[in-house]
Order: sequence, then C-alpha cells, then structure tokens
Amino acid sequence: MAQYDPQTVHIAKSGLTVQIRYAKPADAKALTRYTADILAKSPYLISTPQDYHGNNAQTKRWIKRKRASENELVLLAEHDSTLIAVLDTATDPRKRLQHLTRFGLTVAPDWQGKGVGHALLTAFIDWAKTHPVLTRIRLHVHAKNVHARTLYHRAGFLVEGEFKDAILYEDGRYMNEIVMSLALSTRSGKNEGEGG
Repeated sequence: MAQYDPQTVHIAKSGLTVQIRYAKPADAKALTRYTADILAKSPYLISTPQDYHGNNAQTKRWIKRKRASENELVLLAEHDSTLIAVLDTATDPRKRLQHLTRFGLTVAPDWQGKGVGHALLTAFIDWAKTHPVLTRIRLHVHAKNVHARTLYHRAGFLVEGEFKDAILYEDGRYMNEIVMSLALSTRSGKNEGEGG
C-alpha cells in the first residue's frame, strides 16, 4: 500500500486551512457525489455526466484497489470536513513503465482560484519525490484550460507535446490536448530514444 501521512495546510493566498489525506473506503459516498457534480460542471474533463455510471459500491472498490497499490494513490482535500478537491493517479504495473505515473486533479467550482489545487498538487509531488520507483509525472490537459496549465507550469511541468483535435465536443468543436511532465529526479538515465 502506498503510504501518505495526512497533513493540514494553511493557504496564504486565501487564508483557508485544508486537510489533505488519503481516501478511505468510508469516503465512497462523498466521492461518488463529488465526481458526479464535477462532471456536470466542468467544461475541461474528458468524461461527461452520461459517461459516469459510478455508485458507492464501485467507488469503494476503486478506493480499495488504489490503496492496495504501492504506486498509486487518491488524495482528498477537505475544508471543515467538506470534500473540495481530488487528485488520483494511474501507474502502469509493467516493470518498464512503473517509473511513470499520470494523474488527474479536480477542484470543486466554488473552491477554484483559492490555492486548493496548488496545495493538493504540491502534496502529491512531495509524495512522489520520496517514492522509491517513480521518476516522472505526466498529465494531459485541455489546450484552452489556461488556469490548469499555469498551475502545472508553476509547479515545474514542461510541455512534451500536443495532440491536435484530440477531443470532440458534442457541439462539434474540437480541442487540442497538451501533454506535460515533471522529472522528479536525475535517476532517469540516458534517453535511448534520442540517438543513444
């Protein structure tokens, strides 16, 4: 099981105090409700409310599976016991890909712009830096999601590439998708893909 010690973070930008902790099976109901609400309100997620068929039992199984993994985690940010942000990771179990993890980060609409996403992202990066296997974090973000791209850039993520017309909205609009990554250490050796 991946280890994460809960912490209380005071966000100077907004004066908020948030608790960041690992998700527990008992959080399934709140997390299911949060996910449905985020999907209904965010224009920058791949999944739509129609795609989401989660229920409390499925969410509980998902949390248990993540908790059993050494290389994945689900972090929650709470304010006064209210769930306000979630960060979850996905790491390929194959040996040659275990050093790379991907993540998704969402912040409830009423809490955006208050430093909550930055606090949660920082907690995740700090955890990943101490991980014995992980050397790189990767993410995909909508090209027009300027706030998220700025957050990731300030955290040290660099653009690796862009997928043209990767996302097709219901109204016929296309959206490019940006790939960004953060190198966690110098443990990654010579890049064989660059002429080596």
